Amino acid sequence: SYANGASWSAGSQNKDLQDDGGAGCEGSVLNVDNTLFFMEPEGLKRTSMKLYCSRDQGRSWKTSKQVNGDNRGGYRSPPLAAAFLVLT
Repeated sequence: SYANGASWSAGSQNKDLQDDGGAGCEGSVLNVDNTLFFMEPEGLKRTSMKLYCSRDQGRSWKTSKQVNGDNRGGYRSPPLAAAFLVLT
């Protein structure tokens, strides 16, 4: 939204982000000083959490980092904050 949520433009799919393979897991988004971070699992059962970074309001997500290997993960802010230090 460019109007503080009063109206919305049509959505689009970004090819830089991976699909969760149909597992139906939700992702998590965090905005830190106009840098967006998106985290979601790449594996089944919320494993292989991957963090993406966009510095252009979500038009592209060129930077990514695997944050927990094949371990199970969640959608908490502390891992995002830690990865922020690694990615920037």
